[in-house]
Amino acid sequence: LAGALERGLPVLAICRGIQLLNVALGGTLYQDLPAERPDSIIVHEQDAPVDQRWHAARVEEGSALHHIFGASELFINSFHHQAIRSLAPPLRATVWAEDGLIEGVESTAHPWVIGVQWHPERGEAELAHDKRDPDRRLFWEFVNVARTRAQAGVS
Repeated sequence: LAGALERGLPVLAICRGIQLLNVALGGTLYQDLPAERPDSIIVHEQDAPVDQRWHAARVEEGSALHHIFGASELFINSFHHQAIRSLAPPLRATVWAEDGLIEGVESTAHPWVIGVQWHPERGEAELAHDKRDPDRRLFWEFVNVARTRAQAGVS
């Protein structure tokens, strides 16, 4: 991770990856959400098949993730018992669950560093009132940014 950040490579951190990204840059985690946030309105370890969306998430308008998804609300899966508690200074939260838990971050110090707490590779996220698969947009954007950087000689 440190090498990718030093070289300006794009980084897409998924699930445990967003947690590692946050800790590596100086943030902290909830170690056990059920124990540390027992009154949460969302159970973040969903008791449903992986192909089902579990809860809504709000996307900050004007953020890179808002640009990628083209929406202010997503429906995402949730398979974690740890999560970001205090955000590392070079990161900015841009997606939140209904209970306020951070679900997506972007870097303020690096060209393209994005982290999401859900599993977009499963393709379950859904735009509100839209059946298309916005998760693919995240991967397309990552690939396009990586390709552009490679063509520019950044590697």
